Amino acid sequence: FQQAMKRKLEDQTGLKVLTKIKTGVAQAILLEEAETLRADCIFVGSRNIRGVINRFLLGSVSNAVVTNAPCSVEVIRAR
Repeated sequence: FQQAMKRKLEDQTGLKVLTKIKTGVAQAILLEEAETLRADCIFVGSRNIRGVINRFLLGSVSNAVVTNAPCSVEVIRAR
């Protein structure tokens, strides 16, 4: 599944996609990898919460990455 998604993203976007599976605290790992790779941008999903509460509950991982990232962060919402 992981390799199929990687190929699909690369084919659709023309970007180089790097995939890794790691265990640990998600926000810490994302931030460490961004620094190590000198990433230009991090893409992270948001919680699927609707309404006014959504503004206050971005999600702990998304919020931590947005707040502490050494690069740009794009938060992706589910359709």
